Amino acid sequence: MKDNLMFYTAKEEEKNHPSRILRNFALTPFTLVGDAVLLPLVIIATPVILLNGPIGVPISN
Repeated sequence: MKDNLMFYTAKEEEKNHPSRILRNFALTPFTLVGDAVLLPLVIIATPVILLNGPIGVPISN
C-alpha cells in the first residue's frame, strides 16, 4: 500500500540572505581556530579514555 507524504516548513527562508552571509563570513575564523584547538585534544584524549576505561565515581557502602 502506498502513502503520499507531504512536508511543510514553518516559514520560508532566503538561502542567500546578505546578513546570513556576512555572519557566516565573520564567524569562520573563530570556527577554524576552535577546530584547530579541539581536534588535537580529541585525538589525544580518545585513546587515553579508551585505555583507562570509563570515567566514573566509585560508590562506597
